[in-house]
Amino acid sequence: MKKLIALALALILVLGLAACASNPDAKNDNTPAQNTPEAEAPAENGTSDAPVVHKIGVSIPTLQEERWQNDFNYFTEEADKMDNVEIILQVADLDAEKQNTQIESMIAQGVEAIIVCPVDVATIGATLDSAAAAGIYVSAYCRMPENCEVNMMTWFDPIVVSATNAKVAYDLCPEGNWVMLSGDIASSPETDEFFTGWHSVTQEAEDAGKINVVMEQYVTSWSSDNAMVYAEAALAQYNNDIQVFLCGNDGISRGVMQACEAAGIMDKVIITGNDADYINLGYLLEGKIVSTTAQNTRKQVVLALESAVALIENNGVLPESYNDQITGYYSNGKLDKIPALAVYAEGITSREDIQTKLIDTGLRDASKIPGWE
Repeated sequence: MKKLIALALALILVLGLAACASNPDAKNDNTPAQNTPEAEAPAENGTSDAPVVHKIGVSIPTLQEERWQNDFNYFTEEADKMDNVEIILQVADLDAEKQNTQIESMIAQGVEAIIVCPVDVATIGATLDSAAAAGIYVSAYCRMPENCEVNMMTWFDPIVVSATNAKVAYDLCPEGNWVMLSGDIASSPETDEFFTGWHSVTQEAEDAGKINVVMEQYVTSWSSDNAMVYAEAALAQYNNDIQVFLCGNDGISRGVMQACEAAGIMDKVIITGNDADYINLGYLLEGKIVSTTAQNTRKQVVLALESAVALIENNGVLPESYNDQITGYYSNGKLDKIPALAVYAEGITSREDIQTKLIDTGLRDASKIPGWE
């Protein structure tokens, strides 16, 4: 009987323990800790290691020319490499009103700086002043907007670029009738500087009567077709007796080539370009042009983005670390001392130059150069 009672008590005890084990509300101080992630502790003093990301608007005028296609790609690629930059990149398609509308949209989206190459330097000022009034810093890219707030500019010094090409032509032909075709003065007043650079090479020979500059002309829209018309006019007026054509960019030089080929004088005339377009590199290999100028626009893009960040982080003033890169101070009709940061271009006159200055440096892809093997 005692054994039966003891057995019953033992059974009751076992059942009671089982009930406790199955009760989810039962406490068990010996239960192992759950393997759940702990909430991340807040950073000390509320700080974070993540960089502050600055939103920057970028407005370029066109994608019609190879040079601007490169700039578009470089802005995208280089911004992706920067962990403190987000860009809004817009193309104006050579439409000044469209560019103004795009910049107004950037302002509404809260950009902190705008990098802009104007379609029309004379009409963009009011929009950029609106940006400045909203506390947005303005960085001119290649072309200086007129009569408005601008904090800085990045560019290639056109005097240096044009003088580089003129020197090549002068060494080959230090006399004769010369034609100088610059770019679109409406979009870029700096095109005047091409004439300054060209004449810096030729002036002494002009004064001595050895070089006769028979035409100086701005080419509207930097158009090959317009350049061809001017070249045809010069050739007709001087009975094809033109020795040198200096051209503001490679597109202009292609229009000149068309006129000279039609006149049958390609083997007698010297033509220079600027921008090192792939097709013109092919023409250089063929001997149709004697030089072009390679502008390291990737380097310019990096400089524009980094200096825009510097403006944002230094209340619109470039820090002293940029002093060595400032090549001059310019007026735009409203402000007198706008700092300009220049990236220098390389003269390209030979296959070796193409190899060492363009292909080896990654600026150009050999497979895209016509006639390159």
